[in-house]
Amino acid sequence: MNKQTTKKFERAFLGIVILMTVHIPLLLLSAYNIWPEIDIPMHFFGGFVIGLLAVALYELAGMRGAWWGRALFVIGGAAMVAILWEMHEFGLDALILDAGAGVRTQLSLRDTIGDLAIGLVGGGAAYLVCARS
Repeated sequence: MNKQTTKKFERAFLGIVILMTVHIPLLLLSAYNIWPEIDIPMHFFGGFVIGLLAVALYELAGMRGAWWGRALFVIGGAAMVAILWEMHEFGLDALILDAGAGVRTQLSLRDTIGDLAIGLVGGGAAYLVCARS
């Protein structure tokens, strides 16, 4: 792995660590219930850091091709993680709310689809940032 690809992995993992360092206290303090709009930038930056990771994986695999193939790989990676994250939220709601405790993370279908869309925008932004460098 060359130094440039290593640096991209480091940035992606640092972004994930920062994102989770922000997310966990927000969750524990019920900040998502107090200020629901904070969910939007969290999904954007989640898509962004996963997009950065997808760029690094694309380069590590030695993949080459048209710009749209790389864009599809990066945005597709962000989409896959966004879907898994929403399934995780659904599972938490099912387990915690069915036990009679906790707060709802899946507010509505509109909220879920919006979260997915914002994650895709974040992945697209990561592709654009990396395509320019």
